[in-house]
Amino acid sequence: MLKFHVDLHSTNADDGSQDVKFHTIVDAESSDAAKLQAMNRMQKEQPDMTPHPDWEWSIYEFPLG
Repeated sequence: MLKFHVDLHSTNADDGSQDVKFHTIVDAESSDAAKLQAMNRMQKEQPDMTPHPDWEWSIYEFPLG
């Protein structure tokens, strides 16, 4: 298993700044699996949050060791 840091964020078109809406750390086999786990966790922890179509997921693998 690999460890991933997963963020769901929006980007301000005016200045390019990002606003993190949800973040979590998960253990998964791949970045796609990490995104699915993060989405499931978000639905459980923040059930009233509905991601906007313009929001993006960022997935970062933790370095080994």
